[in-house]
Amino acid sequence: MAPTSPRTIHNARVDAAINAAFVGLDGRASAQEVTDIDSRFGSTASTYGEVTLDGGRVILQALIHPPFCTSAPCDGACFVDLGSGEGKMVALAAMCAGVFFSRSIGVEYSQTRHASATLACQRLHTMVDPRERLGSSIELVCGDMLQAHDATHAATHVYLSSLLFSRETMLLLAQMLDAAPKLLAIASLQEFPLESSWSFALARGRRTVRARMTWHEADSDQGSEVFMYRRTRDLHTNRNPMVRLLWTHQVSPSPVGHASVRIWIRCV
Repeated sequence: MAPTSPRTIHNARVDAAINAAFVGLDGRASAQEVTDIDSRFGSTASTYGEVTLDGGRVILQALIHPPFCTSAPCDGACFVDLGSGEGKMVALAAMCAGVFFSRSIGVEYSQTRHASATLACQRLHTMVDPRERLGSSIELVCGDMLQAHDATHAATHVYLSSLLFSRETMLLLAQMLDAAPKLLAIASLQEFPLESSWSFALARGRRTVRARMTWHEADSDQGSEVFMYRRTRDLHTNRNPMVRLLWTHQVSPSPVGHASVRIWIRCV
């Protein structure tokens, strides 16, 4: 029998720690939050599901390696999950790709889910062996992803669990992400509308990867298609004229009383 690789051992330890940290949390949002999320981001956008840990690794590897990402960040890579739910993908990016990402940020609209993510990441910090901490910070923001300009300004790689987002939400996200100065690659469960692809494009040849989500059967080989985008043009030049349609969309303010709260957990 071949010996177990150090990477496999490390992944098993990470999985055990993340699973223990998130035990008892189920991604529920309050009834009012469900109404607000569906109204703002799409009629069924509040429906909760998330990428599995194995699926998350597939996405993270695709985000940081060719053919989907062909450029290296100039100074410290930053992973951002817009609509991060309970924060598993944020934790996974910090622990499994911490040698690549110096920061891992999650932005979640639901205060209930944000509170669960905060609890889970605090648990994770206390239970993980210091030797397993790879130097990436975890930052959790409770707020509107369409107004998460601080996070996207820092982002080099973005993940969107966007399967149920409305077309308008996808256009607004495209507008915001196109303006992100450091952004190199995007992974999205929904393909962006045609007119929103200007400084980003799907990789030639292999446009997608498949990653397991929680709504797939445990013994199934099936995975969801994840669309992989990379920046192909300079941020300020050669814009596609088609995107002029996009600038007519404006981001409306978040509902009154929806505060943005940031917590910062240092995992070093």
